[in-house]
Amino acid sequence: MPNPNEHACRLNDPDKYDKFSRKNCEQKHDDKCIDVIYGIKSGKSEIQALRYPKEVWSASDARSHCKSRQGSFESAGDGGNNAMDESIVLDFNTRIFNTPWMILPEKFDVILANYQSIGKNIVTPKFSSLSLSESSNISVIEIHGPLLYRSYGGFMAFLMGTTKTYDEIRNEFHEALENKSKAILLDIDSPGGEANGVMDLADEIYSMRGKKPIYAIANESAYSAAYAIASGADKIFLSRTAEVGSVGVIAGHTDQSKYDEDLGVKYTTVFAGARKIDFNRHKPLSDEAKAILQEEVNEHYKMFVQTVATNRKLTANDVMKTEAGLFTGEKAVSIGLADEVMSYVDALNKIGQADRVMFKANRTLNTLVNAEPDEPREHSPREEVEAMNLDEFKEKYPELLKEIETGLTATVTTSLTEQFKAEKATMRQQFDQEKGQLSTKVLTLEKREAIRTEKELKATADSIWTSKLSASEIPVRLFDKVRGQVNHEKFVKDDALDTATFSAAVDTEIADWEKDLPNSVVLGIAFTEKSDVGDKIEERQKKNDEDLAKALFSFAGTGGEEVKT
Repeated sequence: MPNPNEHACRLNDPDKYDKFSRKNCEQKHDDKCIDVIYGIKSGKSEIQALRYPKEVWSASDARSHCKSRQGSFESAGDGGNNAMDESIVLDFNTRIFNTPWMILPEKFDVILANYQSIGKNIVTPKFSSLSLSESSNISVIEIHGPLLYRSYGGFMAFLMGTTKTYDEIRNEFHEALENKSKAILLDIDSPGGEANGVMDLADEIYSMRGKKPIYAIANESAYSAAYAIASGADKIFLSRTAEVGSVGVIAGHTDQSKYDEDLGVKYTTVFAGARKIDFNRHKPLSDEAKAILQEEVNEHYKMFVQTVATNRKLTANDVMKTEAGLFTGEKAVSIGLADEVMSYVDALNKIGQADRVMFKANRTLNTLVNAEPDEPREHSPREEVEAMNLDEFKEKYPELLKEIETGLTATVTTSLTEQFKAEKATMRQQFDQEKGQLSTKVLTLEKREAIRTEKELKATADSIWTSKLSASEIPVRLFDKVRGQVNHEKFVKDDALDTATFSAAVDTEIADWEKDLPNSVVLGIAFTEKSDVGDKIEERQKKNDEDLAKALFSFAGTGGEEVKT
């Protein structure tokens, strides 16, 4: 079915082709443009359909031209009012809700609002084509509007406006790789789209780097899933007013249980498996179901961040610091999300210029074919060179071929060496930085752990002392003095207190002190309080030592004076 702005002429059944290519104004009739859709099967293409722009073609003129081509005509907007298949509505319900999207929140809100107002007369197209235009040897792939994992026909157009699927982009990209164009430009103006499938497409584009130069331009937006696709290109351009970013993931759930209640409708679900109806819209979302959905969003976000970090040579932390923000022009370049600020036309010119000066071989060959001949030739230099195959060129110009090969090898080697050195220096800097941060964190954790362990050991030792002293005959006043006789640190091994050995030492020390308590009575010391025992014992012991010394001096006949020999 044509879109509302064009009439259609089907020449061949679209179901027989694997993919399609559209070229605008490929043909003309009475100076009026006709767009041509090619069907491609097994690498061969043929005209599948014609499109007549409504602004220059009347329905009658287009019908007449189509009849002359023996085609099946359909005027703009003649698709009928066939009701939307309920299965499509139900199927897409699972695609909108309770699943991650990589899209601007504002656009997501529009989709939800449109979904709530679904009518019964949505047109389902019978056929839609891809679009691939070529300009100046550059294959331009248009990536406009919301992006989908797969198409849902007119239903999706109703919800989201113009859409494009990842398979459509993939098919156009591979066609551009195989055609004669010298470079590929992804022309992006999209708020993003479904998370499903986009990472594989971004990786696929990234893996084709080197086969052809691949560029992307935000013209005027490359958000979320669209930016993931752009990141696969060799370089990203954007205009001064364009924005890129929104590296984030969003998911939604609708709870219509109150709406059901107002309608007097009660839904009963019979199920098996605890998680089977987690996201049933006829009941409130449970905390467990919300946690599961959040985990899925987090997983997609992790993949998204890593893809962008790899493709743009950034760290994952650099990407996460953008916090899914939107960045314009030079700001996007400064944080590494884009490479240069320029208009769409300037980008085309730059890519064309880059193609012309890409290889030294081209310049050398141009010098050769434009040189004046030393003697008359039957063919011009350019005609002669263009008629040669590779073997003939090798035989006729071996020195030139060697020069070309040497120049290419040196250029590529130098480029790769410089790139390797730069990447190595960046990685070393990041490694040293992260290593220093990690060492600081480890030392901090070790210090905290040591303090915590010492506190626990001391608390255990204090508990043993308290228990043992409370059950003893030693006065409370002496507790601290007794504690000081046995240091718990001597009983620590491998950060653990040997409680059995420590308890035994404590018991021994307490027994020694308790043994001295009765002796104080024998020594004739009077006590008014039990707490005086320790001090009195010390005084009495000192006096006993002095008496013993005097007795020894008397026995020696010195009278307590120094004995001289």
